[in-house]
Amino acid sequence: MQTGPAPWLRKGPLRTADWSATPSHCTPPCANWRRRASPGMRQSTGRILRVMQKSEAPVSLGAPLVEIGDPTDLEVVADVLTTDAVRVHSGDPVRIEGWGGDMPLEGRVRLVEPGAFTKVSALGVDEQRTDVVIDITSPAIERASLGDAYRVDVRIVIAALDDAIVVPAGALFR
Repeated sequence: MQTGPAPWLRKGPLRTADWSATPSHCTPPCANWRRRASPGMRQSTGRILRVMQKSEAPVSLGAPLVEIGDPTDLEVVADVLTTDAVRVHSGDPVRIEGWGGDMPLEGRVRLVEPGAFTKVSALGVDEQRTDVVIDITSPAIERASLGDAYRVDVRIVIAALDDAIVVPAGALFR
């Protein structure tokens, strides 16, 4: 089973709002400005996770300026080889390791995305991969230092036996 890194985290749904003015010469916080939600977008409270436009410059209509999200509502997106992903199902338990905390976090597979993509491995081999979306089920207090786009390692449990005998590989012979 693939136990490689999930190179990024993705937060819950992104929500934004924009400003529109009655007079075109008015800028915030002018009294004539009114706040309205963009089509398909909702107003949100949260923290600014990323600033897309870092300096003053003209921007196109609809161009993203900031990403706003809730850092306590994170999900893990792991790219998994398609040959391994066919054995992964929604609801499978997951251990999230290598995130910097003392203890591994627990999670559950929410979705195995149906579309694949090609990624070139470190050895130069083309690999077919797909994204597996994982919900973190550990309490938020245990993962308070985990943030958006952090690197983690995941172990997806595809089979488990309660009464299995565990033997070191070096003890086995033919």
